[in-house]
Amino acid sequence: MNQRIGQIAGKVWRLLGEKGAVSISQVETAVDENPEVTSMALGWLARENKVTFHETGSPRHATLTVTLTAEERRVFESIRETTSVAR
Repeated sequence: MNQRIGQIAGKVWRLLGEKGAVSISQVETAVDENPEVTSMALGWLARENKVTFHETGSPRHATLTVTLTAEERRVFESIRETTSVAR
């Protein structure tokens, strides 16, 4: 199970690198995985300080979004540049 969670965390990380801020429901749809496993993957990324969560809207109608941290964004961009040069 840990390996599966790690794989989904990788999918989420790449999604956030490509899209920027994404709502939790959009993350669940995009990775097409059991919502509980997706939540565990998000928790893993949060624990590793790779993502941050933001709540927007009113408390009654709040939307929770997630983004890569600034450092992780730099890592993602660096990897993207390296892979595009290699092509």
